[in-house]
Amino acid sequence: MLFNITVSQEELEACRAAQRDMLEALKARKAALEDALKQRTDQLKALCLKEAVSDGYDSVHDHTKEYPRTVNTQTLYIFGGS
Repeated sequence: MLFNITVSQEELEACRAAQRDMLEALKARKAALEDALKQRTDQLKALCLKEAVSDGYDSVHDHTKEYPRTVNTQTLYIFGGS
């Protein structure tokens, strides 16, 4: 059995207005969350840089310097045995 539901034009407009209000509220909330995320990311970057300086890195790019790799002169080769 199918129900025939009729909605007046005023009810339809009220529903659409409520949807528009909800959309605007959600957009405002998204903007606020993105702003909070940006602030927290900036705080984290500042803390990481501060920690890097306290660990002895002279600049931000010190961690990208290539250091000569030490060669392990004592290599152990194991061959199959019985």
